Amino acid sequence: SQSLVSHAGLSVLTSFLNAVDFRRLCEDRFSQFVPATATHRPGKILGALALSLAAGGEQATDIDQLRAAPELFGSVASDATISR
Repeated sequence: SQSLVSHAGLSVLTSFLNAVDFRRLCEDRFSQFVPATATHRPGKILGALALSLAAGGEQATDIDQLRAAPELFGSVASDATISR
């Protein structure tokens, strides 16, 4: 429950990303670099990185903060996927 409280403010950023259709925008711009069969799409990965930074992360591997709370953030790409 402490992770729920510490990440509660991220719901505003998540709502904003959804409101501007961030995933679709990223898909339009970056899908050429990602296989069509990829599980984690560009918008989902970049959105998760933005949330990680907003939560105080300083590097891409800090995304594990989100991975530790799947009930809030869903499936988060692995470090290897993000680095690609």
